[in-house]
Amino acid sequence: ADNLFLLHQEPRVLAVDCSSPGYLTISVSDASVASSWVPGTLLVGDKSLGCLLDGRNVPFYRGVKSVKANDENFDSTGSETGSLHVETSEASVENCFKNADIKYRSVPVGHAEHPVFPNKASLREGLNSTDKRRQLRSILPDINFDWRE
Repeated sequence: ADNLFLLHQEPRVLAVDCSSPGYLTISVSDASVASSWVPGTLLVGDKSLGCLLDGRNVPFYRGVKSVKANDENFDSTGSETGSLHVETSEASVENCFKNADIKYRSVPVGHAEHPVFPNKASLREGLNSTDKRRQLRSILPDINFDWRE
């Protein structure tokens, strides 16, 4: 995306209320956090922000339509904690990759350039090898390769 903002990685974002359809209420410690949020900015939040969709705590993707600060809570420097009311449109994870220049290369298991199993023999012995499972974990850390143990 041309303008992507990860709310869960910004320390000035204290909390997000996403209970109103089409709006986010974002508690911030500094209103300037939103200075780059122009219409079309994609706001992304992970599960840590606690937004529910159909009763499930899931990441969310929203496009900015407009941003309004609750002026009562901020001083002239924007340094006090306050709320930003953000009108949003629905977005999806695909929007994160719009206009991205991503290069990806994959080789099948058994291919000479495969990083773990360059041939069928290495695959057969690797399924029973602790070293190969360790190597797989380093490449794909979120997958459980201990299924045979």
